Amino acid sequence: AGPAMLRGTALHAAMVHVLVNAKRLIYHHGVAKHHIIVRELQELPGLDVEPYSKGLTPADKERLASEAGVVADFEKARVIARIQECLVKQPYISEDSLVNLAIPVVVEQKLDGSFLGLSSNLSADALSFCEPLILDLKFGEQHKFHRLQTTGYALAMEAIYEFPVNLGCVVYAEIRNGRLVMRKDIHIIDDELRQWFIEARDDRMRMIHEEIDPGLPDECPDKCYCYEVCRLRIGG
Repeated sequence: AGPAMLRGTALHAAMVHVLVNAKRLIYHHGVAKHHIIVRELQELPGLDVEPYSKGLTPADKERLASEAGVVADFEKARVIARIQECLVKQPYISEDSLVNLAIPVVVEQKLDGSFLGLSSNLSADALSFCEPLILDLKFGEQHKFHRLQTTGYALAMEAIYEFPVNLGCVVYAEIRNGRLVMRKDIHIIDDELRQWFIEARDDRMRMIHEEIDPGLPDECPDKCYCYEVCRLRIGG
């Protein structure tokens, strides 16, 4: 994986780190010790970025740790606010209900995509069951084809659980001047998107089966981690 992919993976992990530990603290301490939950969440150590730093310079590694800290701090503040809001509104709330209301998502939801000819180990960034919603988090440029990812996860969920999943959201996150800025692409997973996904899947499966070399695009993305390998292969 290239630096851009490692960065995205690390920033994903920073957010998951906060959400999972927030749930753990609620179940461990219980609602009665909510002040301890809030304090320990505020003091939660940041994500260790060492596993995501392969090939990075010391300066890039330091920058990655700083960006992961920005993501974690943002998510901690948001979760703490949600916990306190739920406690104010629901004085007799239980631990399980608090988790469900304050942190109403499953992170890194595993899905078996083998029904669709995909990997049996798919992993959606986040999933909300209140209104079935597939969430995908991106730290990079916005592209229309990103909707294919939420569509694929939705189709896999429908095949497994046999209920419709018609709503997707791609969240584009950017760290700008030490702040986390987000844009949301909320979209209906309609018949057009489903057809586009199936056609794209069939096309790629055919290329693999027939061992077709897709060749190079007219213009390669600057941050593609395969750039040097592809260009060297053709001597360009």
